[in-house]
Amino acid sequence: MTANDIRNIALLGHGGSGKTSLVEQMLFMTKGIDRLGKTADGNTTCDYDAEEIKRQISISLAFAPVMYKGKKINVMDAPGNFDFSGEAVCAIRAAECAVIVGNAKDGLSVGMERTWKMLGKKPRMMFINRVEEANSDYVSCIETIKGKYGTAIAPIVATKADANKAVTVIVDLLHNKAYDAKGECAIPGDMADEVEALRAELMEAAAGADEELMEKFFETMELSAEDMAKGLKIGVRDGSVCPVLCGSALTGMGVDMLMQTIVDLVPVATDMPAEAAEDDDGNLWVAIDKRGVLKVDARGRVDTEPFRGASESFRREVKNVRTMLVAGGRLWLGTLAGGVYACDLKTGAVRNYRNDPGVKTSLCDDDVVTLFRDDAGTIYAGTPWGFARYDRKTDDFVRVNKGGNDLSVSDFAQAEVAACGRLIVRRREHTILGVGNLR
Repeated sequence: MTANDIRNIALLGHGGSGKTSLVEQMLFMTKGIDRLGKTADGNTTCDYDAEEIKRQISISLAFAPVMYKGKKINVMDAPGNFDFSGEAVCAIRAAECAVIVGNAKDGLSVGMERTWKMLGKKPRMMFINRVEEANSDYVSCIETIKGKYGTAIAPIVATKADANKAVTVIVDLLHNKAYDAKGECAIPGDMADEVEALRAELMEAAAGADEELMEKFFETMELSAEDMAKGLKIGVRDGSVCPVLCGSALTGMGVDMLMQTIVDLVPVATDMPAEAAEDDDGNLWVAIDKRGVLKVDARGRVDTEPFRGASESFRREVKNVRTMLVAGGRLWLGTLAGGVYACDLKTGAVRNYRNDPGVKTSLCDDDVVTLFRDDAGTIYAGTPWGFARYDRKTDDFVRVNKGGNDLSVSDFAQAEVAACGRLIVRRREHTILGVGNLR
């Protein structure tokens, strides 16, 4: 499994919107669990703490790895209660995309608005839950959301409701498929005109995210499902598009479509901007995708070639840097398919923890998508297969998790150093959730 096979999402929103139940349904539908737990019964996978079971609310951040069609979706279930908003902040930092979960009966809740603000420029999509209930009024909910956030809102579903406004059929506009409570079904004949009009709007939204697609759309006034997915993914990544889906965490209606949309539209770690690091002298090291690493000193002066004295192979590899940190007087660089490099900030000496003859590293040709230190200052590299810990005595990286269902560091590909360390260490004993042990 490579970094391109992993999707990291954070479920956020108002308390009681059904986030924990949604995770439970995703696990159940993908055979991750063999029975569907309920919050009211106190037997859900993510709410395992005694206080959570007693109060029937989420108190701490929980993790659930979902395997869907050969892809791994790491779901972070964050508490919706404002008292535990720090947990949501950690989830936002660790995920590539947030799924804001709303309630069709409540419309645009305070929790949804607050989450939208917390996300800043983070990619996002929405899932409107409990649409199967009477008087849920999904259409009114969407209109309210559009009125608040404008053209960024892009519904990728059409719905059919009964006389009580309960949704009975959901049409996936991206793939032109329909679902009811029993699974995939035929698109109702009386929805044909509505579906065609909404698909045209979605095509326009997808085309607007990419110039090439825009030209193609103007020429033919049509985009394929693949082109629509490509445009929407670009829009999600740059924040110009927020896809909106709906369904029921209780019955499972629309949940399979949500997982497919996550796989199709959520950016992967390698799509996201690389990170920066600051050394003890106040110099800022910034990775520019496909261009390499820049050095900005405390006075704002930019050095576009800080490694001009290094080898040609190293200067090629720094164009693929995805993550970095400063520790022990060295700048540590995690690259795609190149392992880890460590550059001495005083002497400029570079060591490659992949193919250096004097290093028996476990990194090989892996995608290193995160580097971080735990509370003790130990450096870890995260790859699609799991953890590697830096051993100071041997000056080498040693693999520390043995596969299985452990959740690798790379699953939190853009995780902040301190936040990721705390999250993983704090939950190392809860192996039932698939969280790997750092030590």
